[in-house]
Amino acid sequence: MSTNYPTSLDSFSTKTDGPSQKISAPHINDLQDSVVALETKLKTTAQDVKVYRALLTQSGVSQPSAIVLENSLGGEIVWAYDSGENWITGTLVGAFTANKTFPTIGLERGSDVPWDINRDGSNTILIPLSVLHPTSIPVEILVYP
Repeated sequence: MSTNYPTSLDSFSTKTDGPSQKISAPHINDLQDSVVALETKLKTTAQDVKVYRALLTQSGVSQPSAIVLENSLGGEIVWAYDSGENWITGTLVGAFTANKTFPTIGLERGSDVPWDINRDGSNTILIPLSVLHPTSIPVEILVYP
């Protein structure tokens, strides 16, 4: 028997010790097949999530700067200040899939600035200017397959 995973769960018979009992190769191979299938699924799922982590800084009307800590989006996000809308925009064409993009922003403990970061179509992430200040703010964007 090979593994049934991921379509259904595998079942294994209980093995006992005794002079007439022996563990045959198929017993070990079935267990090994199940472990390999599980490890493959876990590894594939974790690798399919695209991650962007950066520290953003912006002050006044200057353009924001990013210290990128991790980026597997397949391109660089271009951060810009939009004075007309009072937003910081992060643009990367086609990177932010609908219903699969999870942007988060971290604030310093005790900050009274409201948390806000939004996906605005498949190309843009928006952060209100009031969130950023001269201290670096962590931003994380996860894009699921």
